[in-house]
This record gives sequence, structure tokens and C-alpha cells, in this order.
Amino acid sequence: MSTETSTPTEVMDSVWATFAAGDGPKVPDLYFTEDATIKVEGAPHVPFVGTFSGREAQREFFDLGGARAEKFEVKKYIAQGEDVITLGEFRFLVTATGRHYEGDWALHTTVVDGKITGWQMFENSWSVGKSFDE
Repeated sequence: MSTETSTPTEVMDSVWATFAAGDGPKVPDLYFTEDATIKVEGAPHVPFVGTFSGREAQREFFDLGGARAEKFEVKKYIAQGEDVITLGEFRFLVTATGRHYEGDWALHTTVVDGKITGWQMFENSWSVGKSFDE
């Protein structure tokens, strides 16, 4: 899908299709501006918690630190102008520990001219942190 003419919701549909195909690390190159910032709050020992700015940091975030999606479902979009709120549910396996984290999530993205300029994830950070505990 060409992001030149895509609505913000269509861009997010493409992001999730790329992620579901197992190509998460390609998402930044395809859909993010070079200076976009990703923010996720939570336990500092979780590899994808923090602020990720710039292309290499974006790719690092989408590597997911050894977590593998077992379920990832987008349930709803709420869009207004350049802002899209995505609501969903997931279940991941942390391969290093054999533990799972799961639950509902919400994501706020800003999409300008077909590219993501901001990404902030909201999830059950306690569950995520516990799954990465050694």
C-alpha cells in the first residue's frame, strides 16, 4: 500500500499486516519518519521499554527483545485527523524465560503525510515486566 495517499487508519492497517507477517523490524523503514519517537513505559529491564528515537532505535524496539507474538488482535480504531488510537489484545512468549504476558493494549499514533511521527504504547506493564524476570 502506498503511504502517500493512505489515511492514518490505513497506514496502521499496513503496520499490523507487516507485523503479523513476522516482519516487525521492517515497520520503521516502511511507515515511520526518520525522527519519529516511540514511547513505552514500564520495567527498565524490558528491552522494548523506554524512548526510542531515530531509525536504529525504532528497529531495536520492533525486535521485541526476544518476545514472540502468539496472539495479536486489533479490535478497534478511534481516529481524528492525524491521530489514531488502536485498541487490541495480545499474548506474547518471552523466549529467554518461557513466560507469557498478555492483555489488552492501547496505542496512540500520529500519522502525517502517510508516515508515523509518534507512537506511544499503553499496556499491562506489570505483566510484561514479570515475564522478563529471570
